[in-house]
Amino acid sequence: MKNFTWDDLAEAISKLSPKQRKNKVFMSIDDESIFRHVEGVETVLQDVYVNKDNDEDCGSLEDLKDAWGDDFNKSDYRLSTKKGTPFLWDGF
Repeated sequence: MKNFTWDDLAEAISKLSPKQRKNKVFMSIDDESIFRHVEGVETVLQDVYVNKDNDEDCGSLEDLKDAWGDDFNKSDYRLSTKKGTPFLWDGF
């Protein structure tokens, strides 16, 4: 699967009619049957790390250390998203 970039998004937007560009922006996530309204563009405030064996175990290093205490081992995690990465925010 090709990585969709902000340049790709800008190109897709440029192909919309002026009327379409005035509409609210929506996104679909995974297999959800509803579309979510995009509230805006935000940036990640801290590096986000994900456990190599369990992608639901994720967060900033500080949050992960707080959650796991002495059992935390940074080598069990990989950097998933760098601080400052822009993303579309659904306001949730």
